[in-house]
Amino acid sequence: MTQNDVREQSVETGASFGTPPPTIKRRKGFFTIRKVFILFALAPALIHLLIFWLGVQIESLMMAFENAETGEFWLGNFEYVVQALGDTREPLGEGFRNTLIFFAVSICMVPVSIFAVYLIYKKCFGYGVVRILLYLPGAVSGIMMAMLFKNLVGPNGPLKWFLNDILNLGITDSFIYSTNYALKTIIVYDIWMGLGGNLIIWLGAMGRIPPDVIEYGKLDGVGPVKEFFFIIVPLIWPTLCTMLTLHIIGIFGSSGSVMVFTEGKYGTYTISYWLYHVVYSDASSSVMQNYAVAAGLFFTVLTVPLVVVGRWFMNKFGDAVEY
Repeated sequence: MTQNDVREQSVETGASFGTPPPTIKRRKGFFTIRKVFILFALAPALIHLLIFWLGVQIESLMMAFENAETGEFWLGNFEYVVQALGDTREPLGEGFRNTLIFFAVSICMVPVSIFAVYLIYKKCFGYGVVRILLYLPGAVSGIMMAMLFKNLVGPNGPLKWFLNDILNLGITDSFIYSTNYALKTIIVYDIWMGLGGNLIIWLGAMGRIPPDVIEYGKLDGVGPVKEFFFIIVPLIWPTLCTMLTLHIIGIFGSSGSVMVFTEGKYGTYTISYWLYHVVYSDASSSVMQNYAVAAGLFFTVLTVPLVVVGRWFMNKFGDAVEY
């Protein structure tokens, strides 16, 4: 059969030569078997999310604007929060002051941690001892470290014996169970525990620096101090900005180790522990719980501009570095 005969036969049958027969597309419905199966599989998780998370969040938000006695709309909860923040005799005011202290200490520890990691990065003299001191708190359980520290600074601990019997300082107050020293003792413990908190992050940031950049600095006569401030810090500036931003986000959650040592006693209240105590205390009234919800909402809203301004301020001093 020739090509002309094939064309004539295709014309007689009504089919076009060289084109496939037309296909009929069937429109599928929205609820297919696969989608229905996925919907039923996710239904328990979605219902749990809507009831136990979204529902609780909405109810908590309503408590912030509600009078605990009458149930009416009321802004007195926020008035109490604002007034209590300026009065250190109130637990919330005391907690606000101590929280800012812990936040300032955590911010000051960031450059100290970076410099300690720099000693390890450069393998300076004694870097092995520094590495052990930084790794030790992270390698041991937090509860064990707290118990060890409490025994060291306790009423019958070796620190008290050394200061009184060896140095004859005559310290009678306890370092943990007294108003004079409790907050300072917790700050010292947090400094010790926080030095190696971001050790891996800083070592990773410095490890990404090209060795050629360091070698160029040495050829130009750059010393260790200038190398740290003018080479290392600018190159890890994006990581530093990210870590500082995370610190600002948790500014009102800086509670230290208050629960482990004093449970808010001896002038060591923080905002986080005050919220915990109000929510979980059996003696707490519904009025105080509404105050706690209002305080949480107040500090959440206050954190947003602090983060935006802080991030903008840090970006003014450095640009993103790619290498």
